[in-house]
Amino acid sequence: YDGRRFIENKNFKLDSNMLTLYKDIKEVIDNYPHNITLSNLISFLCMPCLCYQYKYPQTASIRKKYVFWYLFQFLLCLFIYILISVQETIPIIINSFKYIDNKEYPNLFERILKLSIPNVYSWIILFYAFFHCWMNLLAELTRFADRTFYKDWWNSLYLDEYWRKWNIPTHYWMMRHIYNPLRRRKFSKVFCVGVTFFVSGVVHEYVISGGLGYFSVWAFLCMFLNFPVSLIQVYLRESPKFSWCKN
Repeated sequence: YDGRRFIENKNFKLDSNMLTLYKDIKEVIDNYPHNITLSNLISFLCMPCLCYQYKYPQTASIRKKYVFWYLFQFLLCLFIYILISVQETIPIIINSFKYIDNKEYPNLFERILKLSIPNVYSWIILFYAFFHCWMNLLAELTRFADRTFYKDWWNSLYLDEYWRKWNIPTHYWMMRHIYNPLRRRKFSKVFCVGVTFFVSGVVHEYVISGGLGYFSVWAFLCMFLNFPVSLIQVYLRESPKFSWCKN
């Protein structure tokens, strides 16, 4: 909409927050692209977000006690993760090599089940360390005011709800640069969601294959297969024939 018309209209009054927002947007538009500088790019790289903006909501000051508190929690989580890996994860993996060499699949399956428990603990600890401690630490240092890095994904009943909640910065990036542009070009919701999961699967495969130095399609498949499963869940949720699924 044209913000000037709202300001010039005597029957419409902007509050102070809306007026400040309008002035900030007008300043960005009028000064573009000269307002995109190297310091602006470096500031964006330090922000705990993936979507670029010229200006972000910021707090008044850096709270030092929170900086040290988040740093302490982050280091403590790393220590606990290393402790679990050394005491539980690595010994189980080493003991499973003989079952792989001898093709003793029942014993190997038992090792995998035993490995699942420390893996769950490690995943939760690393999630808390990164999405809560590290992201809030960066937010304090950069005075980044938006602290919603995740939502209550543990209460999710369906996959689509889970993927919208567990990683908010990545979700916003996917919506802004993949899903919404496709929707504006009149593609269907199913197609847009499928492309979004496809891109996410490619990124997961690239990160995992690059980190391990071994290319496979398992990371991509595990990510992309969430798409058909979520479609089935949506169908069961919305179909009157399966109303019992809603409960």
